[in-house]
Amino acid sequence: MADFTKAGMQQADRAQVSQTIQEASAGSKYWQHQQQKSEKLQQQIDQMILKQSTFSLEQLQQARKLADQAVDFWEQRRNTDRSFLHVDMDAFYASVEIRDCPELQGKPVAVGTHAMLATASYEARKYGIRSAMPGFIALKLCPELTIIAPNSAKYRQVSGDIRKIFEQYDANCVAYSLDEASLEITGYLKLHPDLNPWTTAEQIRKQIFDTTRLTASVGIACSRKLAKIASDYNKPNGQFQVPAQQDEIIRFVRALPIRKISGIGRVTATILQDALGIKTVQDMYDQRHLLQLLFKESSFDFFIRTTLGISESDDVTPRERKSISKEHTFRPTNDPAELLEICSILAQQIADILCAYRCSAQTIGLKLKLDSFEIRTRARTVYTAVYEFEDINRIAQQLLRKEFPIRLRLIGVRVSKLQKQRLKQTKLDDYMILPQQDE
Repeated sequence: MADFTKAGMQQADRAQVSQTIQEASAGSKYWQHQQQKSEKLQQQIDQMILKQSTFSLEQLQQARKLADQAVDFWEQRRNTDRSFLHVDMDAFYASVEIRDCPELQGKPVAVGTHAMLATASYEARKYGIRSAMPGFIALKLCPELTIIAPNSAKYRQVSGDIRKIFEQYDANCVAYSLDEASLEITGYLKLHPDLNPWTTAEQIRKQIFDTTRLTASVGIACSRKLAKIASDYNKPNGQFQVPAQQDEIIRFVRALPIRKISGIGRVTATILQDALGIKTVQDMYDQRHLLQLLFKESSFDFFIRTTLGISESDDVTPRERKSISKEHTFRPTNDPAELLEICSILAQQIADILCAYRCSAQTIGLKLKLDSFEIRTRARTVYTAVYEFEDINRIAQQLLRKEFPIRLRLIGVRVSKLQKQRLKQTKLDDYMILPQQDE
């Protein structure tokens, strides 16, 4: 289903978008499977509602006491002394293509294929079109949509130019993808006392535009997590600051819908809303005693920190990732060209993330979900780590071709055995490949 909380999609006709998607999949095995999942989810919600009715007054009072102790624990660890910017390029791939083809300005544009879109312009999002949507459905929502094939090399070059700007402010900036990064500017501001976080964000956005003719949106806050949420507030081509005071932070986060919180997906949001009536972070805080009783300690801890707007860690060095994966669900097909096309787009997304992280991968794997919902995994390890799209795509497609003929509804591409240092690229034909692993 479309996520209408995504920037640019608020103007979409929700009923029309939902009806179009439903008509494209109604009666299929996928639709039946989704119905079964919904029924199981409803059973889980019903069980949680029933369990609430069994709690005694004493249990509820004790749970509130424990929840308040958790609030106090995290409040004592609140740090508002640091300054972070979260920079998010506006519809990056589509914006690059529109920049290079001015006649597309103001028109709905998407980058991707008829099988899968990588991104959509803000004009396209008004029709409910989003990334990961099949192109054929997007064209039903907007027949005037222009779909452009991805140009990975061009996007990486532009991203590299933007990265050089970021490094002027934070040599250790954390890139999450080609178009999104987190910068800590605490040290930069100490060296430039005439600037503040707001003017620094304006300065960075101007430099990006002067260099690339592209716009960016920026979130400003005292933690990475808050800055990321804030970056979505004035999209496109805007910035938003969460004041670094406890009461302002709490006021900001408590007003947020829970789906705006990274880490709360559709299933968790449905459980919270239908079983506990939690739609906003304020609701989450009000029901903290029930969260303490009904969820695991790690989940409860996450909920409490969310209600306070406190991140667990804002260390400059991000947690070392062991793997990177992307997957896409689509209408069942056995068309080799369409399956290879989807695999290629996923491989490109993986390559872009590796580029942003400045690392390479030694193992490339596939996750395949058949029309029968059977799951298969395949993987191949090479002696020399790879990071270029061409190499990742070639290995992934080799693994996929070996499964033909096959009818699939999902493809996932995963890379692991990551190495921080990028290696000098050679032709894949020169690589020694270890025996294929069937996981």
